[in-house]
Amino acid sequence: MSRSSSLFFNSAAKLETKKLN
Repeated sequence: MSRSSSLFFNSAAKLETKKLN
């Protein structure tokens, strides 16, 4: 996985966590 892809995935995961909380 490329670094940008990992960064994008990480940001998306954080956004999802924010939505849940």
